[in-house]
Amino acid sequence: MALSLWASFGVALGLHPESALQLDFYAPCAALFVAAWWSGQSHKKWWSGVWLSLFCIGFWMLAHLYLTTRFSSVFLGDALTQLTPGHFLWWSVAILLGALGGFCGARFSSRAMGTALCIFVLLGMWSAQIVWSLDSFHRLQRMDFSDGGPFLGENESGKAELIEPQADGTTIHLLRFDLKKIDLGLYDADEDDATPFDDKNATWLGQPLRRVAQKITRRDGRAPLCVVNGGFFGNLDPWIAIHEAPVSRRGDTHYNSTVLQTDWPEQIATLVWKSENGATRLQIERRVAFEDLAGFSGALGGVRVLRESGKDATLAPGMGGSTLKCSRTSVGFDSHFLWILSVRDPDGEASSVRANRWEKAHPEAPKIQVGGWDVKQVQRFWRDRKIPSAVLFDGGESAQLGADYGNGLNVVHSSFHFSRTPGFLNRKPLRVVLPMLPPDAANGGVLNWFFVAQRKTK
Repeated sequence: MALSLWASFGVALGLHPESALQLDFYAPCAALFVAAWWSGQSHKKWWSGVWLSLFCIGFWMLAHLYLTTRFSSVFLGDALTQLTPGHFLWWSVAILLGALGGFCGARFSSRAMGTALCIFVLLGMWSAQIVWSLDSFHRLQRMDFSDGGPFLGENESGKAELIEPQADGTTIHLLRFDLKKIDLGLYDADEDDATPFDDKNATWLGQPLRRVAQKITRRDGRAPLCVVNGGFFGNLDPWIAIHEAPVSRRGDTHYNSTVLQTDWPEQIATLVWKSENGATRLQIERRVAFEDLAGFSGALGGVRVLRESGKDATLAPGMGGSTLKCSRTSVGFDSHFLWILSVRDPDGEASSVRANRWEKAHPEAPKIQVGGWDVKQVQRFWRDRKIPSAVLFDGGESAQLGADYGNGLNVVHSSFHFSRTPGFLNRKPLRVVLPMLPPDAANGGVLNWFFVAQRKTK
């Protein structure tokens, strides 16, 4: 927790806002080693660090049960389906770190050395952030996909954009894909839990993006180029996710729900796509019968229309919190290209919701929301770029982005589910995060996912 707060100070002082996200591995491992050192120093026994590791593993297991079952015995099978060899590998690493830290603490009991270790860990964290910031601030601008890959049009050079972070720490990613060279697909968390397609899923909060990408690769036989969160969804108490709109994949259609069509008939729509004349074609369907969705290659219900046929859609209060500034995911397209926009709010959705409520209660007072975009800003982004069609996916803590720029999947999640924003410095949030192993286990939270893959060649 202290390390995460220290990392936030680095961001507030000018380091790249996403540099703190790269410390998922460093923070829990470093914290565990230091704590084991102190334990070994106090008890003069190396195995005291092992007991500390076992205590942490118990906490991580409880966190896993919370994220995948909400401590309900009904969904215990779901928790087991999400345990992977990676969990046990990381927990073994934790035991080794505990043993090593306990041994060092028992062997080298000097308080001065313990203090030097803490300083080394703190400086190491900032050093890691500085290196990441220097390397990554212009990394995407330097990426040149001139080989005619799926990001580009025919015989055209171009770049994926990492738009310079805004003053409040908001970061923006924009990816462009050639519709002649990609396929689109969906993964739904309800398709492979203990009871598939029953429209009651508890694992959605406990499936990080990398895990989802691995599942897609195994299921479809190809690694995705890009994975983002999908459409809006609802929940049953206690946080059991349900679908509020249908989804369809390769003619396999599920969840004949019309909740969103009833609540926001003028704003809700279904994004559909199919392969025509050697290219993927997307379109927005305002009204489409459930039985007709099987005629498309894929369909994602529960998206909000932003632009259609070159015109802005009318925005009324509703889906996604029209005045709420938070993380956003949106898709724009024309007949040639698909664009995916990811906006990351550095202070998390909970803080934004509180500030948004205060603004509504005090309309004459200055605005206090920090970071993120509201729906109008997303719509304006597409309008300024003259993108004719665009829809809004789910956002807030659900907003996730994973993209392969040629060096594996680079992940940008919207926030941590075990984090809080206690304050701000230089209009950037100071966050406190509970460390987790495996490192990705602290973030997730999507019921269905939208992904882009290289087009299969016959």
